[in-house]
Amino acid sequence: MGLFENRRTSEVKGCLKTHLPIWFMRQAGRYHSHYQKIKQNRNFIEMCKDPEIAAQITLGPVLEFDLDAAILFSDILFPLDYMGLGLQYDDQRGPTFKKRIESVDDLKKCSNINNIKTNYFSFQGDALKIIKRTLSPDTTLIGFVGAPFTLYAYALEESLNKGRDLLEAKRGLYDGRYLHFNSLILPILEQNILTQIEAGADAIALFDTASGYLNFFDYKNFLVPPLVKLLSNIKNLKKDIKIIYYSKYTTEDQLQELVNSKFIDIDVLAVDFRFDLVNIFKRFNNNINNIKYIQGNIDPFWVLLDWPTLRSKIDELYDHLVSHNKHSNNIPFDRWIFGLGHGVLKETPEENIKRLVQYVQEKFSYC
Repeated sequence: MGLFENRRTSEVKGCLKTHLPIWFMRQAGRYHSHYQKIKQNRNFIEMCKDPEIAAQITLGPVLEFDLDAAILFSDILFPLDYMGLGLQYDDQRGPTFKKRIESVDDLKKCSNINNIKTNYFSFQGDALKIIKRTLSPDTTLIGFVGAPFTLYAYALEESLNKGRDLLEAKRGLYDGRYLHFNSLILPILEQNILTQIEAGADAIALFDTASGYLNFFDYKNFLVPPLVKLLSNIKNLKKDIKIIYYSKYTTEDQLQELVNSKFIDIDVLAVDFRFDLVNIFKRFNNNINNIKYIQGNIDPFWVLLDWPTLRSKIDELYDHLVSHNKHSNNIPFDRWIFGLGHGVLKETPEENIKRLVQYVQEKFSYC
């Protein structure tokens, strides 16, 4: 299927209403009791690399909360492990690497870079095949990878939380490490994406959580070109695949620079919770380079609130959008995917996710 082609509909007072699609980043994760039961006596990497387990975790929230998309349970950092950096994962420390990229010579020593092995990412492909067999045909199946700059930042900084202002990653932009890194990572990411597509993914999300650390000119000159190259190659090989691009801390001007880039082809522009959706729709509501949807962008913190408060915040957002639409008719509800402006937080009450999905499906509809 395509991307949310089979929308939920209901007839209300003679109007056939179409309901917004809804799914969340990190919807299969630590907040969910289904995940916690599976996780007992297993570590994160083991769960990701076991296709049966990854499929169970992926399907859990979709089946329980009736979400409109399933996104593969995995991690963006496996391409760095493929390069030989030695990915490790600790529940307390998060991801770490045995090797650091401190010089161009370190990149030259990376393993697995001259012979792209098509079977390295087979654990993701096998999981997607299992999910596809179980998933309703009306539910979109999403695979994902990390965007080139974000993976580069992890390779140099280890953790974005510990990287402060990503000073080492920024130095690498100018000393040759970034250029050499991209020559290695782009073929690996292309293979990773193709593995997921061939296994049945309807869409591929690119998560670029480090992008907002760059100033406008470095974003334009360093981040955009390899991203354009990667997406152009994928779209040339798989014209029907849908691309979701999510970035964090980026500005509207940076996103404008990206979507205006020649040959870029993004179907869904996902934005974080710092943006006013009204402004985003005003700016990107002219199908620039085939953007079909805007996705986002509820603050994940809101979902930690008690249900009456959370509901009032959702009503406030909806009324804000409806009000602007009445005056300027520039909020195309049929091009909005409801979601969070980042991932579901581990502290999130599970019941809030269930109630939020039900409430959005009931309230957020259009004729």
